[in-house]
Amino acid sequence: MSGLIVTGGLLLLVNHPRQADLTAAVYALAVLVHPDGMLFGATALAYVLWRRGLRRAVRFAAVGCVILMPHAVWSLATGNGLAWMGVAGSTDAGPWKQGVGYTWAYFRTYAVLGVCVVIALAGWTTATLRGRRGDPRLDVALLAVVQLFVVVVAVTARGGEPPFPRAYMAVTPLVYLAAEDVVRIRGERTTMAAFAAVVTVLTLVATSVR
Repeated sequence: MSGLIVTGGLLLLVNHPRQADLTAAVYALAVLVHPDGMLFGATALAYVLWRRGLRRAVRFAAVGCVILMPHAVWSLATGNGLAWMGVAGSTDAGPWKQGVGYTWAYFRTYAVLGVCVVIALAGWTTATLRGRRGDPRLDVALLAVVQLFVVVVAVTARGGEPPFPRAYMAVTPLVYLAAEDVVRIRGERTTMAAFAAVVTVLTLVATSVR
């Protein structure tokens, strides 16, 4: 569910700038579904500030806060607080070392995600140098990779999620989307077919291993 929401939020954010209120609502829903939604919402807010200015960013934040306020008040009133995801388990290794282990377990299994990140960054760099900065697909790829990085750092810092970090499942479709968009910019059918074949095979291999 989180993956569906944040993917839809990213596509709305970049491709439909006039739907800012709806986009803010989607990211607020992501927070309600899973606390890590705050990370996606924060990066989305930073994107709005960067691309559309302070006024739009303030409105985006205001809509999100209005939607989240009842839940925040209820949580405080019932004594639950605004709980963040705590450190997973308890080992002598410490949060960072433990988190790195769980993170490595996920990305070692889904090595296809590393391939997609490399493709996304390489494609974004090439297209940007060729003067295609205005293509929204480049913003999709860039923001998706940024969100991946932010989530990985946050989850690793708190000790990961045993036995298989579920938080990374939400950003997994974003990584596929980022790679697909930069490949589609080239518009070459053979390249797109090759990309689809490689990613499909690597995903099936990862799924069978898992």
